[in-house]
Amino acid sequence: MTSRWVVHKFGGTSVANARGYEAAARILLSLRRNEERSAVVVSAMSGVTDGLLELLALAASRNDSYLAGLHSLKARHLDAMSELRLSAAQQQSLAESIAGDFQNIEEVLRGIWITGLPSERTSEFVSGHGEVWSAQLLQAQLENAGHSSSWLDARKVLVVEPDRRTVAVDWELSRERLQTWQGGHEPTDFLIITGFVAANGIAGAARVPLESSPKPAVAVWRRRAMPPGHATPERLPATGRRSSQPIFVR
Repeated sequence: MTSRWVVHKFGGTSVANARGYEAAARILLSLRRNEERSAVVVSAMSGVTDGLLELLALAASRNDSYLAGLHSLKARHLDAMSELRLSAAQQQSLAESIAGDFQNIEEVLRGIWITGLPSERTSEFVSGHGEVWSAQLLQAQLENAGHSSSWLDARKVLVVEPDRRTVAVDWELSRERLQTWQGGHEPTDFLIITGFVAANGIAGAARVPLESSPKPAVAVWRRRAMPPGHATPERLPATGRRSSQPIFVR
């Protein structure tokens, strides 16, 4: 399969609900060319990251309403999954994965409620799940449309370190991890990648500040797909645009 990539980015408002994932899939399918592979960086559903951060604050203040908020976020994702009309096998697998994640988060929040001490690493772990669920939903929709697709948690390959108000990408280590990940997975037409999340150089998850540019998950593919010294790709104002070079948008 060719190694020529086109990179797309869908923000949270583009995938706010099931209709958003359906529209994103239609855009990707309409833009794809046979000789290309598509890497698609996707944000959490609109409002989900803020919702997860609010749950952390509620648990830290021992406000029991964090449980209702958690269950509401879980229902929102499961409802979106149901509305996508996936196959029974897809729904079961995805529902089990989402339910497992929410169970883990509930246990973490319970620990915060008891101690009243949310750590930065705990906050990064919890708040980064929105992108994970979003990537899985879009991947399932593309797969259900009959196109081979896979999804990648950027925290498995993208390594960053704090750098003032933004982050610095460890390109060498990130490239090594990406090559290792690719070596263990069959190539697919579409690769859905979590946006705004990465791993730090020590251990654990890290979220990328919104003012970071370019978005690191996209930047990994930009570095991989573009020859040394190539000009920075155009910054586009809306999703769904196609370019012969990787693109990234808010």
